[in-house]
This record gives sequence, C-alpha cells and structure tokens, in this order.
Amino acid sequence: MIRKTLYGIFFILMFLNNSLFAGDWITSYEKLYRLSEDGKITKPVFLIVGRSSCHYCSLELSRIENSSNFKNFLFKNFTPVIVEEDIQMVPVDFQVENTPTIFVLDPYSLKPLIDPAQGAIPLNNLYKWLNTFIIQYKSFNSIWQKNFF
Repeated sequence: MIRKTLYGIFFILMFLNNSLFAGDWITSYEKLYRLSEDGKITKPVFLIVGRSSCHYCSLELSRIENSSNFKNFLFKNFTPVIVEEDIQMVPVDFQVENTPTIFVLDPYSLKPLIDPAQGAIPLNNLYKWLNTFIIQYKSFNSIWQKNFF
C-alpha cells in the first residue's frame, strides 16, 4: 500500500514538474478558471481529477503520456487539465469519490458537457468516447454558428 502511494505521489509530482510530461497541460483549476475568464480557452476542457495517492490516476496518466497518437488527438481537440483534489482546491462540482475521474467541460462556462468517466479507462475506449463527443460538439457548433451568428 505504501509503495503504491509513494509511486503515485512520485509520478504525479514528476508529471506536474517535468516539462517533458507537463507539455501544455494546465495543472491547477485556478489557472484554468483565470484563462477561461480571460477568454483564452477556446477548446473543450479535458479535466482529470485525481489524487496523489491514487494508483489508477498515475496509471491513466502514464498511458496517456506514452501514446503519442492519443496525446496528439487530445492536444488538438481539448485543453488538457489535471487537478489533484487532495492537494489543490477543486470546486464542489468536481469533488469525486472515485479517481481518476475525467470531465469534459465547456470552455466558456467550465460546466460539464457530458457525464464524467471514472476509473482507469483503456485508451482505445477513452479515445472512442472523446472522439464521439468531438464529432457531436463540432457538428453542434457548426449548426449553431450558421443559424445564430
């Protein structure tokens, strides 16, 4: 148990502090909120809520980081954010019992656009879930812009 906890803390700290891992990830909800308020977030938000002691959180992050295809898809279509709810402030709406939990948020209101996914999800399933969402989201935005702007 202690080994898994230490491994999870080590991996997440390494992820948050290493530019090789962090890339364009936003690593706090406060920063996400400020960027959204300033109008700098234009893509849906891919928010992972985890805990530093969560083995499955570090497993999910490791899977994402080790798949260049998935990472390219993620960064092309989403604003990726990771928040550790046991270390950082997380709004009540995003405090969860099971971690990791993945939310897809509206870039302007930061409200969930679909039901969250929980647990360490195989990347092919996560890709299918997110890709289905992106297709519907782009279709809706296209119709919205043609009819209302």
